[in-house]
Amino acid sequence: QRFTRRGHPSNMLRWNGGAKLDRTSKKITTSTGRRTMQAVHARREAWHRPKIVHTAPRRDGRTNATPSTPSGRTEEAPPLKTTTSNERTSPSRDKATTNRPTDEDKEDEFYDWLIQNIGKGLVDTKNKARSTLSNLKAAVADLSAIAALSAIGTLIEQGKNVEYYQNYYPDGDEKVLGFVTWKLIVFLGLDHVYTSPMFFATLIYLAASLIVCSSTTQFPLLKRAKKWSFLDENSIANLELAEDLPKGKVEDLGKLLSESGYQVFLRNKQLYGFKGLAGRYAPMWVHVSLILIMIGGSCSALGGLRGDLMIPEEQGTVIAEGLRPMGPFQFYPSGAGYGLYLDNFDIKYRPSGKVEQYYSTLSVLNDEGDILASKKISVNDPLRWRGVTMYQTDWSIAAVQVTVKDSGDSLSTTSSIRLPFATLENGEAGVGGRIWATILPTGETVEKKGVSILARDLQSVAIYGEDGTFAGVRRPGSNTPIVVDGVEIVVDKLVGSSGIEFRSDPGVPIVYAGFGMLMMTTIVSCFSHSQVWAAEYDDKLRVGGKANRGSVNFANELERVLDTVP
Repeated sequence: QRFTRRGHPSNMLRWNGGAKLDRTSKKITTSTGRRTMQAVHARREAWHRPKIVHTAPRRDGRTNATPSTPSGRTEEAPPLKTTTSNERTSPSRDKATTNRPTDEDKEDEFYDWLIQNIGKGLVDTKNKARSTLSNLKAAVADLSAIAALSAIGTLIEQGKNVEYYQNYYPDGDEKVLGFVTWKLIVFLGLDHVYTSPMFFATLIYLAASLIVCSSTTQFPLLKRAKKWSFLDENSIANLELAEDLPKGKVEDLGKLLSESGYQVFLRNKQLYGFKGLAGRYAPMWVHVSLILIMIGGSCSALGGLRGDLMIPEEQGTVIAEGLRPMGPFQFYPSGAGYGLYLDNFDIKYRPSGKVEQYYSTLSVLNDEGDILASKKISVNDPLRWRGVTMYQTDWSIAAVQVTVKDSGDSLSTTSSIRLPFATLENGEAGVGGRIWATILPTGETVEKKGVSILARDLQSVAIYGEDGTFAGVRRPGSNTPIVVDGVEIVVDKLVGSSGIEFRSDPGVPIVYAGFGMLMMTTIVSCFSHSQVWAAEYDDKLRVGGKANRGSVNFANELERVLDTVP
């Protein structure tokens, strides 16, 4: 690197490909490429080089030692007098011929020292970071960390409240696996793994590692693959596959290679052909697709909305009520402000009595109550509306509607009553599984318990008297009355509730694009980049080639082509 002045102001010094010194602003700018240290050494050598003092004026006024004349001849310079560094600093010398360091020279030395230390530190830091990010073992360890955190996020329910974890991961003698408690989960942030700083740190490191790998490995390989050149017979002989054909011609070989899908170039009895260059691009695009997937996942975790609501039949809500932010950013879609109404909920059963499918008929309403969209959703068949996706995920029994006939004085002769159900789950009241219950009061005083009605599904209800005696089972809508404690009851309908999960995920399109690109580029990466060289010499045709993968198939293909050369 040669230190030069190239038409810059006197207060500005620059070296090729290096840093720039501004004596006025005292700023240092470092450009890319090879620079800094070589430039600093060159700068110092130029400074300490013996200075030239002219003892006679130039007749053209220039300071060049050998100026060019208008005719192009070079004139001989007059005698020059040189002074060494010792002579410049010697006090016995004449002041007129002594070059003492000025304030500007001292500033130059300070800038040189500053650049040497800061520039070296920057270069060392960049090299260390590049070495760390391109380390294969570190990348494998980072992938293992991502897999472990993803497994933890799958095993432990995410986004629940503290009471949920206190219930399922208790502290004390009932610890899960002997050490997992709700305190540990909350302290380590395992209740929101995918939005934790630790998880994002692993993703950022993996993305940086892929970028560095592409820039240091994939891009150079691609550039070398795009540059093609002809080889002579000696260079072809050093290839993995090489063979001589007596009286062969490059024109005949080129025609056969073109028929096999090669792009062929001829020059001066030399040939170069290649195919499968797309296989060189594929690894780089695989890295790009992985980065897209991570970006989409990060957008979902930071700006996604998710929630669930239990909506009874013939009731509605606002879609925004079911959306809760998953991360620090909130991006509500345009569909969040519309109303949602549950027209009907139904369960389809198999002949054995097991559930086959859950169905919910949903309608999207505007402010005036007009139906804008309607769909009968089921599991894995959601309703999508302007950036919001609504899934069928749960169900419940909200109420039971009965018709009561009583000959006593406590109730009217005929009454249609809707009684809300309460759920008894998780072993409450000695009941296992899901069960719902309600009480039909049969008297005016609160001391009387009334008739108990229980249900496990939407197919039937069990009825018990005031003293807990089993009275019988009835199907909703069968119009078959049952008399309990002097009260005639007809079960008209069980009112179900549909558990709807709401999702608004801005990263889904990015993730889909990343996975689509990943599948295509993975297939393309299997293509072999094959290259063939040939040269005529001494009435012979020497042919050679190589491939980055599938060497056996390439050798067989080249052999078939050579067998058909005239």
